[in-house]
Formats: sequence, structure tokens, C-alpha cells
Amino acid sequence: MSRTLGYAASKCTTVNDFVRITPSCSRHALHAVTLFELYSFWTWIPVFLGASVAAQGIAQTPHIDAMVSLLALGTIAVGGLGCVWGGLAADRRA
Repeated sequence: MSRTLGYAASKCTTVNDFVRITPSCSRHALHAVTLFELYSFWTWIPVFLGASVAAQGIAQTPHIDAMVSLLALGTIAVGGLGCVWGGLAADRRA
């Protein structure tokens, strides 16, 4: 069992393992879904911000592109800080 993750990911190697409701496999599946959502957000937010700027009729310049990129980075960074805070808060309750 992995001490840092709290579940044995190596035990969930087939589709049948994910179908069975066991603590280790259900946590592994939840972790995979959560990462999928995270990576989707990382892809979506810069595209969304760029489309929002374009919809406002703002001319695309290197300065505007840099501002959109920094805003996307800031959004992702705030989410990362929230994850760290949430993890620390959860550790205090355990």
C-alpha cells in the first residue's frame, strides 16, 4: 500500500477492478477523474479568457496576449494555493 497516497494503485489494473466497489480502487478512480477535471480546466481557462477578450472586440496585440496569459496563470495559481490550503486544513482534521 502506498503510504503517501493512501491506496494501492497497483491493485486497480483492469476495468473489473474499477467496477468493484473497494476502497483502494474507488479512490484510484476518483483520483483519475479529479486529474482529468484539473487538466481540462488548465486547458479551458486560457482559451475561455482569449475568447472573452476577442468577443469584447479588443484588438489582439502581444501586450493583450501577455495579459491574457498572465490572468490564466494567476487563475491556475490561485487554484493551486486553494488546494494547498485545503490539504493543510484536511490534515488538521485527521
